[in-house]
Amino acid sequence: MTQQKCTFVAVLVCSCLVAGAAIASSEILSELVGTWNYSSLTAIKNGKPFGTAHFQPGQWTLKLNADGTYLMKGPMKASSSDSSGASGKYEVRKHDLNMRPDNGGHGLKYEFKLKQDGKVLVLTSKDDGSIISANRE
Repeated sequence: MTQQKCTFVAVLVCSCLVAGAAIASSEILSELVGTWNYSSLTAIKNGKPFGTAHFQPGQWTLKLNADGTYLMKGPMKASSSDSSGASGKYEVRKHDLNMRPDNGGHGLKYEFKLKQDGKVLVLTSKDDGSIISANRE
């Protein structure tokens, strides 16, 4: 391959990588950004609903920021601190929401759906199938 062809291929590859990064970073949907109040959590056992916990507004919230960061405040305190919150980064790929906590703990992977004209967020865990329903604050 000539040097000119090598340079062309290198520029093409770099352009594709930059375009791919731009696409990935722009996949944060404005419809997801904001604060969500969890209203219920349904546990799944053997593929069937096993039990549902209901939450009061503000008891368990998830704030998804436009910069790809999140803050979750829950009803239980973290075992390693006095805080009941967790923060980290998230990314969206089609209908997948992947959350990585800042503390290096277990990441959370969900399939999400927006319902009722974007007022309800439904998260289905890819780990155990549990279903979280949350209302826009």
